[in-house]
Amino acid sequence: MQDGSISPLKGFFRNRWVRIILVIDVLALIIVIGMAIYNATKVSTIEFNIAPVDATISVNGNTNFSNGVHTITPGTYEIKISHENLESKTFTIDIAPRHAVTVTAFLSGPENDLKFYELKDNYVSFLKLAEIASTRNNMTIDQDTSAEKFIDNYQKEYNLWQEKLPIRLTEYEETDSGREVKRKVSIKVNYDDKCTKTLCIKAIMALTDDTEFVKQLIRDQGLNIDDYEVIYEIY
Repeated sequence: MQDGSISPLKGFFRNRWVRIILVIDVLALIIVIGMAIYNATKVSTIEFNIAPVDATISVNGNTNFSNGVHTITPGTYEIKISHENLESKTFTIDIAPRHAVTVTAFLSGPENDLKFYELKDNYVSFLKLAEIASTRNNMTIDQDTSAEKFIDNYQKEYNLWQEKLPIRLTEYEETDSGREVKRKVSIKVNYDDKCTKTLCIKAIMALTDDTEFVKQLIRDQGLNIDDYEVIYEIY
């Protein structure tokens, strides 16, 4: 236009607020493109298969990881597995582009103590331990065999616990007034809140407080009494 007037289009783009909005839109577009490029580099996966199931899993200091599959950028990572009252483990993992890596491991207490997995509250963690570290199927990344004997024995005692109980015994004695109950014992699988261990037994005893007698009845069924928690109810 020869008269020096500004076209509506030019006037639109010369508006200060319009220019600010355009700059914001361009920055947002750059961020979206950058995130898309960044996510495109996440072509590898890492899977965690850890016991206990509620262990803290740290990847280069980032603790937002848990059992399962995670997308991750290729590179070298320090993996730390930890849990309260258990010994931590640390691994260095190299993850190549377009590769899947599995980290399978378990934690134990000092000197390979595995009593943590005997507790009723931790039974799901025992199942995970048995899945990843048994004699027949040890998948641990550090080839840790220290739990194999524990798992075999625990599974054996668990099966006996299910198969051999309940035990019921009633003994009689002859008295001047006739035949009377001398003592009565009922031994059964126990799931109640008094138990701290998964392998828990309730022994209901009438007319006797002889706990050694009860323990022998349990042993006679092939159960190792030391592997069980026994709750006595004496009447």
